Amino acid sequence: MCRRAPDGKWKELKFDDSEWAVATLLPSGTVPVDEGPSLPPITRKDFANEPIELDHPLHAAASTAVQPGGIRASLLVADPLMLALDRPNREQVITIRSTAATTLQALELTNGKTFDTRLKQAATRLAPVVAKDPSTWVTQTYLHLLGRVPSAEEVTVAEEMLGNPAKADGICDLLWGLTLLPEFQFIN
Repeated sequence: MCRRAPDGKWKELKFDDSEWAVATLLPSGTVPVDEGPSLPPITRKDFANEPIELDHPLHAAASTAVQPGGIRASLLVADPLMLALDRPNREQVITIRSTAATTLQALELTNGKTFDTRLKQAATRLAPVVAKDPSTWVTQTYLHLLGRVPSAEEVTVAEEMLGNPAKADGICDLLWGLTLLPEFQFIN
């Protein structure tokens, strides 16, 4: 599978495209997130044999299409959490964003389904790792989420929250508490 935009003389008929990713149909009922660039239809007969320049649109399409699972958040549909956190519309240029918290943000972070679902998915995925060495995981999580090592008291409280053995609910609660700290900066 090709992991980068095409290089070389890809417009020529003899170009070897055997390493390119094969296009596949989406499963029934799946709607594409971004259909990529498109060309306006040519309706005049005098333009029927004119070559169409695909260089720029193809690079834009290939650069996102060859990164499965790694599409930038700006190309995805905004979910309720992102809207509550004041994610701007991608068609508008925003030079400054409000730093004041809103009631909608507080509600989404405390009772929002999107945030809760993400935390539960992460907790379920992390449960086997946490069960092996909870203390090390707590330290690594503090470093990753807050950029600092936890205090001894924070480690003790975190290990109590995780349970013995560590449970997904405890992991979820700890992650929720850490992400609501003023030190945490959410970047999707």
